[in-house]
Amino acid sequence: MKCDNKRRLTYIAVYVDDLIILVSTIAAFTELRDLFMSCFNIKDLGEVFCILRVKITCTDGTYTLSQNSYLIGTLQHFSMADCKLLPTPFCGGDVVPLCSFKAHSKPKIADKAISGVVGPKEL
Repeated sequence: MKCDNKRRLTYIAVYVDDLIILVSTIAAFTELRDLFMSCFNIKDLGEVFCILRVKITCTDGTYTLSQNSYLIGTLQHFSMADCKLLPTPFCGGDVVPLCSFKAHSKPKIADKAISGVVGPKEL
């Protein structure tokens, strides 16, 4: 984050080889983009709509971040798309049993590897 002498904020988010640049004016964006292009071999991919499975929308200058499609895909992957909705994952008073795993075995949830819970590749 940077604040220049005109009180304009600049945010630059970096993920591996992707940049997201948020600035208050088009002129500030163009200046920063041109600076990066003069120093590095980069391509301007335009406005961001989705990054890291987070959908980004802008309405009347307000940005909204949503993971709705990611969550629906994850529920479908684990055959839970028709599950009962609750405000929390468990009802009050529920007891969650501890799982015991054999040595060198891979923990499973509904016959799917736990690693898929954090991000099934086909989504």
